[in-house]
Amino acid sequence: MKLGIVASEFPPTPGGMQQHALGVAESLCKFYDVVVFTDFRHRDHRYETVFEVRPVRHRKRHPDFGEIAAADVDAILTLNAGYAPLSNFTSKPVFCYCHGNDFLNPWIDSTPERFGHFVYKIDKKIRNSFKLEPYRRYL
Repeated sequence: MKLGIVASEFPPTPGGMQQHALGVAESLCKFYDVVVFTDFRHRDHRYETVFEVRPVRHRKRHPDFGEIAAADVDAILTLNAGYAPLSNFTSKPVFCYCHGNDFLNPWIDSTPERFGHFVYKIDKKIRNSFKLEPYRRYL
């Protein structure tokens, strides 16, 4: 099985989130073929990993969603809530692993209207436990 990982933060940029994303990819590549979709600014960086790294993300709904959805992978794991609506652009299973501000303030150009559709799908009990006032009018 080939797993695509959408990493909003990834080395060579330093930081804890970047190291966490690298660790997730390294752990999963023990069981799956992994390709990581990371920021296009790293396109000149030479990665020395056992998995493929594609620096294609522009942090914008288009072209990111189209390119990632069209990739030759069997499933997609997003490491940021802003990429969860990717599930509307592909028939492949999309899993979203996020926490804290990744959910409340996703780092992708998502309008509240579009992001609100994703939030609406979440169970009402969970939805009401988050501070989503900017999105409530779209729910």
